[in-house]
Amino acid sequence: MQRIVVIGNSGSGKSTLARRMSAMLNMPAVHLDTLRFVENESWVS
Repeated sequence: MQRIVVIGNSGSGKSTLARRMSAMLNMPAVHLDTLRFVENESWVS
């Protein structure tokens, strides 16, 4: 399995880049914020 990690500052376009790369490479994009964040609470470990 191949993986690409996109890191950078807030607002730098990481999600946009990940979505475009996902489409171009036919690979899933996994956004960790959607997996680990619970709204109105804190980060879940």
